[in-house]
Amino acid sequence: MEGPGTLGSFLEKNGCRIETVELEAGDRLPENAGDCRLVIILGGPMNVYEENKYPFLRDELSFIESCVKSGTKVLGLCLGGQLIARALGAKVTENTVKEIGWFDIGLTDAGKSSPLFAGLPEKLKVFQWHGDRFDIPEGGIHLARSGLCENQAFLYENTALALQFHVEIEGADDVGEWCREYREELERENGKNALAEIIASTQKEMPALAPLANRFYKNILHWVGCTD
Repeated sequence: MEGPGTLGSFLEKNGCRIETVELEAGDRLPENAGDCRLVIILGGPMNVYEENKYPFLRDELSFIESCVKSGTKVLGLCLGGQLIARALGAKVTENTVKEIGWFDIGLTDAGKSSPLFAGLPEKLKVFQWHGDRFDIPEGGIHLARSGLCENQAFLYENTALALQFHVEIEGADDVGEWCREYREELERENGKNALAEIIASTQKEMPALAPLANRFYKNILHWVGCTD
């Protein structure tokens, strides 16, 4: 599983206590979802429909359902967003192409008016690494799209926020680690020079993403009710 990156650092700097649970390593989920102010479901290399290979995914899906029922805010990033969609009854299927690298996303009309994206531009470039896509669950509000993947973000009952993209990456070292770990997939999809190209793109794009990510995180704190 990927770590919380800049989102975790931001929350800690703002006085939030963070408890990290690694289900793949055998950690246990909290017994009561209502004890949490915000649950963040991070990314990972597995697919949401691989419950037989990764049995902990069933527990994760059940916990997400509990969060929604209890009104606990839940934020999903990439795989985490797909898990939220599946927990809410929406399909998660293979995308037509894999999005690996830096891509533009655009806010929908609902996204432009959403407090969750307040202060952000209508179009922004973000980091992506996914081959699957989620449908919008019934009752969900479509917030963002990209040219290669229509559903990039949705909000459900003002409780569950799912993102297909990554805002939490820390920089070229962070991305480089992902690229080296999954180099075979990267070069198969993006070519033999993909590692150097993505690191160069990350060095170029991070100065613009960093302040936008911080603004998004402030919006998340407001959403959770941790700010005035």
